[in-house]
Amino acid sequence: METIDEGIEILTQLPAGERDESGRFPDGTFNQKVERRLLEFAEEVRAFHSGSSPQESPAEKFVSEAG
Repeated sequence: METIDEGIEILTQLPAGERDESGRFPDGTFNQKVERRLLEFAEEVRAFHSGSSPQESPAEKFVSEAG
């Protein structure tokens, strides 16, 4: 193992993913999933500090519709 990305791929069984020309990671890659979650956290922090509620995440929407 020579790189962090190789280790990520071994541990997660997902491709790590490299940014394309537009700066985005390919869908379904580990790095895309991490980036998406970090953006969700950032939105939650912004909403908390502004006093509003963050938009419902897809997971929260699924749970509320299922229950």
